[in-house]
Amino acid sequence: MKQVRQTKYSRCRDKFQKYFRAVPKVNSKTGRSSTVIRLGMYTDFVKEISSCSILESEPEVKVLLLVLYSTGIRISEALRLKVGQVNIQKRRITQIKLSKKRRDFYMDKPIHPQALEKLAQFLEGKGSNENLFPNIADRFQARRRIRAYLGDLTTHDTRHSFISRAVNEGSAKKEKYTTAELAKMCGFERLENATTYLNVETDVLFDEMFDEVA
Repeated sequence: MKQVRQTKYSRCRDKFQKYFRAVPKVNSKTGRSSTVIRLGMYTDFVKEISSCSILESEPEVKVLLLVLYSTGIRISEALRLKVGQVNIQKRRITQIKLSKKRRDFYMDKPIHPQALEKLAQFLEGKGSNENLFPNIADRFQARRRIRAYLGDLTTHDTRHSFISRAVNEGSAKKEKYTTAELAKMCGFERLENATTYLNVETDVLFDEMFDEVA
């Protein structure tokens, strides 16, 4: 039985490895580089997480990944969510209490379209006051369970991926987001907090600079 579980995890890690790349942003506590989704592959990644049959055995982990990558919220913020905060009709997670604040601060965040169906299935039969992730005790357990399926990631890497996409790709209606817009999207109190994430893809900027003179 143990060998079967190991095979399941390794197959899942192999399946998603193509989506990730290490970037220059280094975690000051761990000394490791951040791991983010490759440019241009964000929607495909969320879609594959949503449809991944290997993750069906742990739907709570699958939905946690969809929430983290859809919203860019911190793991502590995700683990506080209640079922009633997820509004499938409006495609929103509402009244998210943000961490690292000197005062209570709440935001609504959109849900990625590719994640909606799986979230709707996950919510069936659950009461609005139930915890969304009752079987994940804390960020350490969340990290262990995510790494089992996706490899050498931290839960904060999901936030870096969200910000990397906003900074480098923008959206269908906007080429890229400014620092001020990024601060609003992520709930930073001060602009300088947002700027610490802007070197997530500095290697891309350097490549673009040298491409111009090649």
